Amino acid sequence: MHSEQPELIEARSGSTEIAIFTDDLSNAVVPSGWADTVVRQWCNEQVTLDGLDDARDNLETSIHHLRKKRLNYLELQKAQRYVEIRIGELLKPYTLKDKKSHPKLPGGEQADYEFTRMARYKDEVREWIEKDGIVARQALLRKITEKEAASSGIPLFDLPATYQVIYVDPPWRYDHTETPDVRQIENQYTTMTMEELEKMVIPAAPHAVMLMWATNPKLKDALHLMEVWGFSYRTNMVWTKNQMGMGYYVRGAHEILLIGKKGNLSMPPTSARPISWLNSPRQAHSVKPDYFMDRIEAMYPDCSKLEMFARHNRPGWTAWGHEITDDIKEI
Repeated sequence: MHSEQPELIEARSGSTEIAIFTDDLSNAVVPSGWADTVVRQWCNEQVTLDGLDDARDNLETSIHHLRKKRLNYLELQKAQRYVEIRIGELLKPYTLKDKKSHPKLPGGEQADYEFTRMARYKDEVREWIEKDGIVARQALLRKITEKEAASSGIPLFDLPATYQVIYVDPPWRYDHTETPDVRQIENQYTTMTMEELEKMVIPAAPHAVMLMWATNPKLKDALHLMEVWGFSYRTNMVWTKNQMGMGYYVRGAHEILLIGKKGNLSMPPTSARPISWLNSPRQAHSVKPDYFMDRIEAMYPDCSKLEMFARHNRPGWTAWGHEITDDIKEI
């Protein structure tokens, strides 16, 4: 029986012996508001994952015991969320290098993904916990998805899996200094700002490849976004068109498919490596030739595949996009 409740109330954030992180709390009386004060302060001072992992493990065990006893575990669950938010903060930036899952995290890469999402919206998540009483992690993740959908005009995803191949045609938002076609582009589909795109947590496997479309005005932004999303640029393919577009310096007649890598996904066999360019007629606005997805399938036949901002479903792929009838469609 835990009898040192004053330690729970009076513990200071600098201590490494805070009871909630070292003892089984299933028999302790945890005071209301303790998670919002002591735990949050302690979390903010942590600079490594080790203590946070131990804290989360102990909270998980204590919550499990309280559930079995049918006792209230709300305060401990709040504390667990605050610990997870701090873990997500320390996992950032989830970019460039192969950031493998911390071995103690439950669920491995999936847990990293969820903690990072909560950390990106930490102010909102804390408000939902404190003011609205929402403490279940999946409920908080659904709130994040709703917020993203409201801000972007399209339903951003909360996928249950990670993918080895990610094919993406970002809905770039242009200004008049980049292209004369701004009004035409905005009338074709919902665009997103760089800030909105950067906030997206990409469900990439630890070892993955990304293929991202970029136009000339957005080439610098595309390279930056690929890095923010956790991939390092490797090479590119080019689609040359039979019609000219607009442009301030040259009349654009090609688009670039950037290829980036994360981790150590095996390179495609020599026989499946395509030539780096395609000369093909211009499609409807923003539509890309099927040739490129055909080649990707030949390069990575056994890998899980996600198409972001998709317009149509395609066998063998998970398709996500506001023009898909269902938000997530896997065939």
